Amino acid sequence: MERTIRALDPHPAFIIGRYWDLLLWNHAAELVFRLPVYSNNLPQRPHWMRHLLTDPELGSNIKDWEVKARVLIANFRADYARFPNDARFQELIDEFMQSSRLFREIWPLHDVQVATDRRKRGYDPRIGEMEFEHVVLQPPTNPDLKIMIYTASTDTAARLRSLLDSIKQ
Repeated sequence: MERTIRALDPHPAFIIGRYWDLLLWNHAAELVFRLPVYSNNLPQRPHWMRHLLTDPELGSNIKDWEVKARVLIANFRADYARFPNDARFQELIDEFMQSSRLFREIWPLHDVQVATDRRKRGYDPRIGEMEFEHVVLQPPTNPDLKIMIYTASTDTAARLRSLLDSIKQ
């Protein structure tokens, strides 16, 4: 899977686990989502929901952030609903209720959505306007994993490829 995720550059791609911990990501995902440089030796892996809820720059780069956050939280609730008595999920919910105003407002609405494919748009001062088609894949042999792929538009891919090449030099 690591070779596959890496080969998708300049299209951001990553894998999250059952609790939405980021397990693996490529260089394009580092740029677009402001993730740390991937390493097998990271002392602690980022958490996708925590990262999105607490990085103010990231939220400000996503068009219609609050609308998208509602969908994100509804997706998280759908995963939580599969394991309603899971202590780790409850710890995460408690943490987000304390740390995020948006989560506190949206979680009690009990919206549930399963992740679907959709178009994503955003802006980053380093990259410019970005446009992606987003797809979520779940391996049938390990349904706790979600492979998130953001296929960049031609213009976005060209800008990402250029930026990735300049970083490598």
